[in-house]
Amino acid sequence: TDKNNCHIAVVLHENKNDRNAKGHLGSYIVQKAETTVSLAKSESQPGASDIVPEYTRNKEFPPMIMNVTGYDTIDLEVNEPVDAIPERVWTSDDHKRLLPLIVGKNVTDATAFIRDTEGVPKRLATKVLNEMEANGMFTIEKQGRSKTIKNNDLI
Repeated sequence: TDKNNCHIAVVLHENKNDRNAKGHLGSYIVQKAETTVSLAKSESQPGASDIVPEYTRNKEFPPMIMNVTGYDTIDLEVNEPVDAIPERVWTSDDHKRLLPLIVGKNVTDATAFIRDTEGVPKRLATKVLNEMEANGMFTIEKQGRSKTIKNNDLI
């Protein structure tokens, strides 16, 4: 990209059951990506698509709604929620409730599990895992190429 002064955009499809990129190539590209965006059919506007930033290395952009208005025309608008929801604050009760549900899972699966069951973005699911590990609630044991969450018997 530096040599040719260009941008590379890649479209990856998600697995239906876990919303991860399909295949080993998809997983590799997601790891190397500067920005990962999710595109899904809008539930609030018929015929539109919701664009949501999943992971960004720089400043996160707001969620948007995309409408295809013509053969070569796309209409984008910021998808502002009616009532702004404050960022989720994880309590010690949340940590204790989640711990038995994630023990034995690898870190990627635990993050996806928290994201899907708690209805939070990936970065907040990662944040709660980091908080729990920092509080000594579990340890991460490396098994080959996988990192598995093990219960810390001190708690």
